Amino acid sequence: LKSTPDHALAPSPRPREGSEQPAATIEARALAPKGGPSSSDTLATGALNQEVVQQRGKRCGCSIRSCATTSVMTTLGVGVFSVLVIVLVNMLVPASGRQCLPDQLLYGCTSWIPKYESICCQTPQNYAEHSGFLMEPNVRFFNRLVEMQSAFLAGGGGSSIAKAAGAEALSGLHVQKSASGGVEFVFYDSQCSVPLFVAPRGRTFDEFRKESENHGWPSFRDAEIVASNIKIISGGEVVSSCPQPTHLGHRFSDGMGYRYCIDLLCMAGQKDSSLSGKMVSSMLQSTGGSPQSAAFARAGVGLLATLGAVLCATLFPALGV
Repeated sequence: LKSTPDHALAPSPRPREGSEQPAATIEARALAPKGGPSSSDTLATGALNQEVVQQRGKRCGCSIRSCATTSVMTTLGVGVFSVLVIVLVNMLVPASGRQCLPDQLLYGCTSWIPKYESICCQTPQNYAEHSGFLMEPNVRFFNRLVEMQSAFLAGGGGSSIAKAAGAEALSGLHVQKSASGGVEFVFYDSQCSVPLFVAPRGRTFDEFRKESENHGWPSFRDAEIVASNIKIISGGEVVSSCPQPTHLGHRFSDGMGYRYCIDLLCMAGQKDSSLSGKMVSSMLQSTGGSPQSAAFARAGVGLLATLGAVLCATLFPALGV
């Protein structure tokens, strides 16, 4: 390390009261030739003072009078723009650190809310329920679906289907006849109750069950997703289109296309009471296709922030505000 000379550490001489001079004059004196002042020196000093002022104005990109104003306005502009960007990001990017689920869920998931609620309510999310959660003794996901199907085919009414699903009553459509004459199930978001998946579609119930249990989580295919209510964000994370999106799971590609590996706790809700049967039917007709992507929204916000920062840094000085 280079040592500092002793004289560099000495305090600067303090001027006597009333002896303070304008900074421009002091700077001019430092540049002026040594010796006693003369009339020509005085004129030179005045000219030099004016030159220093002009040079400082050039460094500011404006007149010396408006330099401070320009600096303040630029800072305010950048600050206001940063706030707007943060608001946009919070609107477009899923929120995190929330507790968001109702007290009651279907398929035996209610008792697991304290353990796994944060998985559904925090995005981005790299964690999941433990593998095989859907087969836990108090969950028995596919066994419950079999019981719901039996109650539906026997015409036992909504109470029998609700009991099989693990609820006192069900709001909305959870079991229906498929186009092929079989039975399919409608699964809803656990937080905002929009329909997410209709399964099985394009395969049998046994195929749906086998794939899900082999992987350890409910697994859906493109034909079974309600595309208008699902988004894919960075890293293949699957989230819902709730105002504050629910983490659902992740999407993987294999030899059969895309597989949506979903946390059961996050898709164990019931229909939102504000959604009419007609609206739900319309949503269910949009199954298949590609879900929305939030990647372009993030890229747009980033570009907007960059352009705004450049404008704030150049526009105000150029206008001489």
